[in-house]
Amino acid sequence: AQAAPAHALQSFEDVIALVSAERIVELELALDRMKVVHFSANGDLVFVASQDLPRDLVRTLRPLLEEHTGIEWRIRAANEPAQVESLAERRQAERARAMDELRRQPFVAEALKHFPDAKITKVIHPTDDSGGGDVAPFPAKRTPAPSPARKKEADR
Repeated sequence: AQAAPAHALQSFEDVIALVSAERIVELELALDRMKVVHFSANGDLVFVASQDLPRDLVRTLRPLLEEHTGIEWRIRAANEPAQVESLAERRQAERARAMDELRRQPFVAEALKHFPDAKITKVIHPTDDSGGGDVAPFPAKRTPAPSPARKKEADR
């Protein structure tokens, strides 16, 4: 096996990040739905052909990859169908797993038992582990300044 060339695109996620940075929205959406069978940083990308993908996908993607990596890319559809997930499908499955895990939490399960028509619509993971969230701290107690008369007495 050849060593990976020295460019920034070492994974398919890197390719999507490049397309996102270039702000090619239609291509980014297509790559998000693309089921990648094989990706190599050496310039090889094999995907499952789908009606959802634009016809000019390869003509759009290849020059972009070659421009940013300096190597020739071979992008082609797989000859046989493969059981792989697209990044969008993977995210959806992870969200479903997170919801199932949340429903199994004792407090949530008890609440859902008492409110059978309730639905969990969103799971938010805090980005900061400080535990405080968006809470402002209490102002520090200030000691009153000594009155001018007392200050004069203290100076003596």
